[in-house]
Amino acid sequence: METLRVVDVEDIDMLLDEVIEKSKIEEVKGRILREYLSILNYKNDFIPFIEQQNVTIDPEKIFGESEEKTFWRKTNVVDKYNLGNITLDIPGVILQVQTNILRTQSLVADAILGQGEALDIFNARAQDAISIRENITNLETIQQLEVINSIDDSNVKAEMYKKVFEDCCNCPCQHITINKQ
Repeated sequence: METLRVVDVEDIDMLLDEVIEKSKIEEVKGRILREYLSILNYKNDFIPFIEQQNVTIDPEKIFGESEEKTFWRKTNVVDKYNLGNITLDIPGVILQVQTNILRTQSLVADAILGQGEALDIFNARAQDAISIRENITNLETIQQLEVINSIDDSNVKAEMYKKVFEDCCNCPCQHITINKQ
């Protein structure tokens, strides 16, 4: 039967005493700790991860002889990640970095994502062209409405509106004809 046990690094001695032959404990402990002295990060740089701490305990505090203790502790590891011209300090070791690119024609989405200034020349010009096209369409509509509104005859005005803007819906209102007499 297979069993999984997870212990903190400072409890490695207790775990090894329970599961490894006494003659092999030091060798196994050395192999395990060696793997955690430095860890490869996402850039394949070795980052120091745990360190040995030797402490002499004062005999007056333990009511007897002085005692030498060895502890393995995790260092305060901080890895760095460069995001353009910004460097982020990340607590721990960065093992993997995944980059996702959202392609959009929306300047608003780019600005929300903090990339508003990062548009290349092609995309910036494409955005300008879309904006100019929409502006021209709006100006055409305004001119058409001004011409239609300048007509005094209601029937002619309605016919012109229908010609310019076509049928808007299938409601009965579009079939109403106003006759002034």
